Amino acid sequence: MAPPKLQPALLGGLFAGVLSALPFVNIANCCCLWVIAGGVLAAYIMQQNHPLPVSVGNGAAVGFLAGVFGAIIAFAVEIPIRQFITPMMPAFGYGGSRADRDLPPEVREVMRSVGPHAFRIIVGVIFVVIELVFSTIGGLVGALVFRKASPPSEPLLPPPHPPVIPPAGPPVEAWSYPDQNQS
Repeated sequence: MAPPKLQPALLGGLFAGVLSALPFVNIANCCCLWVIAGGVLAAYIMQQNHPLPVSVGNGAAVGFLAGVFGAIIAFAVEIPIRQFITPMMPAFGYGGSRADRDLPPEVREVMRSVGPHAFRIIVGVIFVVIELVFSTIGGLVGALVFRKASPPSEPLLPPPHPPVIPPAGPPVEAWSYPDQNQS
């Protein structure tokens, strides 16, 4: 029986997606920390909801699903943040003008030739693939770390004893009692 994966994947993806999209908090995602943690969290929740040990393959699958949900949630949370919050924060380096100035000239040329929206889509697809790889790794690690011990197998019983057979002797009818025979 395979453990259910949808709820753990949604919770792990919610964790990774929200933390990856929030300004200042997303700085820790430079090494895919939140994405890996989302995969680990999904594997942990899956193991806690399942009585048997979770396999490494199930951990990888729930980590991958957490990455899919995390990418969708990060995209959904990041849109309003980019539209409304980051333009008000240029002093913290979240405004678009400083980021454009820091880009190498080759990248700016590619952005002009491809277009900023197409460039964002290409970069987004690359990050989604990277996110899926790292969330799968997080699910693998979570399945290994939080794996429950195997249920104890049934104890070995000693072999049954052979039936006890009474010792051979005269049949019961052949017994005679001295008082009954002498009357």
